[in-house]
Amino acid sequence: MPAISTPLPTDKSVTRHDLGRAIVHIGLGNFARAHLARYLQQYAETVGPNEWGLVAIDRDTDRSRALKSHLESTGYTYVVSTESATVSRPKTIHTVVELLNWNQDPESAIAALASPATRICSLTITEKGYYADLATGALKLNNDLHHDIGAATGRTAPRTAHGLIVEALRRRRAAGLPGFTVMSLDNIPGNGRLARRCVLEFAGLAEAEGEGLAEWIGANVTFPNSMVDRITPNTKSAGDAVVSEPFRQWVVEDAFCNGRPMWELIAGDDTESCENITLTPDVEPYENMKLRLLNGTHSALAYTGYLLGHRRVDKAMNDSRIRHFLELYLAETARTIPPIPGVDLAAYQAQLLARFANPRISDAIPRLCEDGSMKALSFWAPVLRDHLAASPSLRPPTIPPAIAIAIAAWIRYALGVTESGAPILDYRDPGGARRLQPLAAAAFTRGDVAPFLAEAFGAPALAGAAVAD
Repeated sequence: MPAISTPLPTDKSVTRHDLGRAIVHIGLGNFARAHLARYLQQYAETVGPNEWGLVAIDRDTDRSRALKSHLESTGYTYVVSTESATVSRPKTIHTVVELLNWNQDPESAIAALASPATRICSLTITEKGYYADLATGALKLNNDLHHDIGAATGRTAPRTAHGLIVEALRRRRAAGLPGFTVMSLDNIPGNGRLARRCVLEFAGLAEAEGEGLAEWIGANVTFPNSMVDRITPNTKSAGDAVVSEPFRQWVVEDAFCNGRPMWELIAGDDTESCENITLTPDVEPYENMKLRLLNGTHSALAYTGYLLGHRRVDKAMNDSRIRHFLELYLAETARTIPPIPGVDLAAYQAQLLARFANPRISDAIPRLCEDGSMKALSFWAPVLRDHLAASPSLRPPTIPPAIAIAIAAWIRYALGVTESGAPILDYRDPGGARRLQPLAAAAFTRGDVAPFLAEAFGAPALAGAAVAD
């Protein structure tokens, strides 16, 4: 690994003016502000002024414009409030040094990534932002990608993160600059591998004949996998404090091509249940644990809770039916997770239930129900594959009961209508609704779930699976 940048040993009270611009982050949502930027704040308070400030890039939306206006009015500070039944601690964050409007000023966004100061490009663009088939990793070409690949303005005004990244890397190569690390923080299995495949495939399609850009990126850019965790609900307005739970965790593959912060120096934080950043050569065991047990259980809670009339997570956790169901779901899912050194899986499961029940977080169930088709591939499909592979002699292969209930609840929700036939107004799954709604209807009218399972999970072998008694 290249030499790690050495921080300046000076005063530990820092503002954005004491920080450089070494990280450019695409997609400044509440999670990035409560997690990445919060860790960078903790780092700055440990080491003092340093180069690892965060330049943010976001699309032109009402939310991003309001946030930019708010940050400019506060000197680029905002508040993250750690909340639980027993804790309420606001913390002012200074580590976002600028927010750029990608669509209004694409040149500034590209220039920020192409700057010699930039060492890391981090991402929270959600599953949709990769424009990929999550089952295979291949790009799913659409109008935005076609624009960035072939339109006259594709390079100067890209519509996708891939377009921004590849154009910036093209400029860096031309200027004789090194590549930067592309660090995905999205809840996707193998997020770094997916980012690498998408960026390289896009570069191969967008490069001129003989340019060799994709090959250069493959040799000069790294894409570490990472696992991130902190439950952070939406806020109502840009000026609100970002409310977040006390728990924070970050496990990242130590594969940085152009330096990184000396995260090993981060001091502990007794104001939060914060785990220091874990740097490891293999993120997958931690990733499997978190995506399957936290994110998968969140989805199981969301669909069953919604159908039982709940709209807030903490309220659903007061329903004994939901809590008992989740205990069973966690136990079934945990059987697919190999032991992880230093991790007590039983304690982790109990901690998850306590986190979900946090009354000060009170996450919205409709938000967790969104984009079900993409989440199912990331959170549920690996669990199903492992369960079915573990019982190859069973004919038909059997899905354990609590997991089957979760999938059945999703199929019912995917109908898009309530029991009375009224539309579910907050049903949002642009990647799957059109494909899955008629298959969900067939499942309920004819009892044939096989087509839904095959389409939803991209695995025909699942189509013959049976529900356990």
